[in-house]
Amino acid sequence: MMAPIKGSDKKKHITKFQIILIFFLIVIGVIGVFYFFIPWLSSQPVRLIETKTKVGISEGNKIKMTLFFSLEDRLATEEREVPLRSGDLRAQVGDILKELVKGPVKNLKLTPLLPEETKIKGIFIDSNGICYLDFSRDIQEKFPGGVWTEFLSLYSIVNTLATNFPGIKGVQILVEGYGVETLAGHIDIRYPLHPREDLIVK
Repeated sequence: MMAPIKGSDKKKHITKFQIILIFFLIVIGVIGVFYFFIPWLSSQPVRLIETKTKVGISEGNKIKMTLFFSLEDRLATEEREVPLRSGDLRAQVGDILKELVKGPVKNLKLTPLLPEETKIKGIFIDSNGICYLDFSRDIQEKFPGGVWTEFLSLYSIVNTLATNFPGIKGVQILVEGYGVETLAGHIDIRYPLHPREDLIVK
């Protein structure tokens, strides 16, 4: 017949079981973090940047954005509503750039500045607030030309993003994934461009 477990031995036996159980739960927790949390984290925007929207507004709502187009030799604004992309900054930036490519729809005095064939191939925002925009080659090949048109085109992009997303401090233009010297042969875009309020019609 098996001898009964003494009180002290029983206590040790239970303690050992508890330790094994805790260890098992920790292993399960680590596996869960690895398989679920890490992939979620890698899919998030590089840096969360504050926008003018309120946190917690549900998907499907609209948000007002300010776009810049040409008015004679300056930039003028047009308000536009786009779907709110809660928590997805890069998608929100992509939406507003697509609206910029479409051109003005309310004020007939305004002139579009980007070729309508232009496509946005990639968006990346670094920890310094520099937004890297990768455009299709159409932005160069279909560009209408002219020094001042090129100048306004670039700053219509920069001012639009900086106005709507305060965390974006500058914009670096890329074409097909590569840095280029100019958009149409005149303005140096090898380095990030920063917003220019002096170009806006008062």
